[in-house]
Amino acid sequence: MRHGTQPLGAARDPFQIACMLPRIVLATLGMTLAPLVAQDRREVLSGWNASFAVPSGWRVLQVEGRAAALTDSLESGAVFVTAGYMTTAAEAQSELLAMFVDLHYSATATSAPKDTTIGTRPAMIATYSGAGRAGTIVTKAAVVFSNFGTGVMVIGLAKPDRFGRVSETVSQIAASIQVSLPATNVAAVSGLAGHWDYVPPAAAAHDSTAAGKVSIDEWLEFDGHERFTWHSRTIVSVRGAAPLTAENRDDAGTYTVVGTTLVLRGKRARAIDIHLEAGNLSLGGRAYRRKRG
Repeated sequence: MRHGTQPLGAARDPFQIACMLPRIVLATLGMTLAPLVAQDRREVLSGWNASFAVPSGWRVLQVEGRAAALTDSLESGAVFVTAGYMTTAAEAQSELLAMFVDLHYSATATSAPKDTTIGTRPAMIATYSGAGRAGTIVTKAAVVFSNFGTGVMVIGLAKPDRFGRVSETVSQIAASIQVSLPATNVAAVSGLAGHWDYVPPAAAAHDSTAAGKVSIDEWLEFDGHERFTWHSRTIVSVRGAAPLTAENRDDAGTYTVVGTTLVLRGKRARAIDIHLEAGNLSLGGRAYRRKRG
């Protein structure tokens, strides 16, 4: 259950897109790295059946969920590759901007998103500039769409004086992308079956005033096949009166799991990295516990 003063999604989507890029994103822009060995190999994003070539002089620092992070020996910047369900430039841009929010990167487009082709595939490219934790950061994004309703996004971030090398790397990786049909994680789809209550952080508490208190609960339900619902309940307790309860079915639709990514198709499509273990579920870094009985 979730307790707080605002329902999940009051400021952002109920299932806000989790930060799919590793948290080292901007820390790599200025840190000293060990010398790297030139590589000429392919990295695979498990479950999504998407792969890309690692350019010479670059290495994969981390693979987390459906995203991979790369850097080079010249400390030029950081490049990220991530896969997801997206079929249009508008969907790709929406996901990209959500990532910027999670990265605390306030960016403005310096060239509007443009439909193009990379190789023989439809694609989108755009550039951005803005303030990050390491100062002014320039970004190039390229999204390559597949024939399977998926897209692979390549994002390069660098300081202005090193943007040229990173921009070239984004183009190289985007041109090397190979994609086939994603594989459904059947075990995870069935393993989600049941009722899951949100577990708030220890610091969370009811909102109390002299007049009374307000609490908000949240829970998820999966049927173990393809259907999900998300609920919230607001309870207002006023001194001297019976509590007032408002229960909502905030979203519902179908779901699947690809690799370790939960894909929800309700009011809109959303993708969230998950970790499922026994009666505990981490959904985009938020903790849920399976209801017993």
